[in-house]
Amino acid sequence: QEHPPVAQPLVTLPPHSSVTGLAFSTNANFGFEGQLFVAASGDNAPVTASVQERAGFWVQRVDTATGKLEMFFRARPDTLGGRDEEYVTTPGPKRPVDLRFSPDGSALYVVDYGPVLWVRSATGPSPRYFPGTGVLWRITRDLLAPQSPR
Repeated sequence: QEHPPVAQPLVTLPPHSSVTGLAFSTNANFGFEGQLFVAASGDNAPVTASVQERAGFWVQRVDTATGKLEMFFRARPDTLGGRDEEYVTTPGPKRPVDLRFSPDGSALYVVDYGPVLWVRSATGPSPRYFPGTGVLWRITRDLLAPQSPR
């Protein structure tokens, strides 16, 4: 009867984004000190949703003071594969599953387990993994220099 007020979320992410890792920047030399980095390994459509809107497959940065969410690391949209293979043949990150800053805070390491293709069969969708495609990305301040929009 007297339920306390419910706190509002700092940010809301798209359904099925599958957030798998969080890390705070602690080094002014890297930049974004005190801000939160969020890794999302991506949806598992068609298994997780009847509507196949792709979600996740990125690292985003959250300004914890304002709640502003900004894309930080993802595959370039113009390089995505065809329908249901968007993050299979794509150069760049595919399924970031965790992230951590180096002990001195100067580099962000992102673990990406590589592509997964959901194959439809008579028994339903099943995953096809690609051995040897996992990647450990190392992102440093040098790589944060302004480049063409993504």
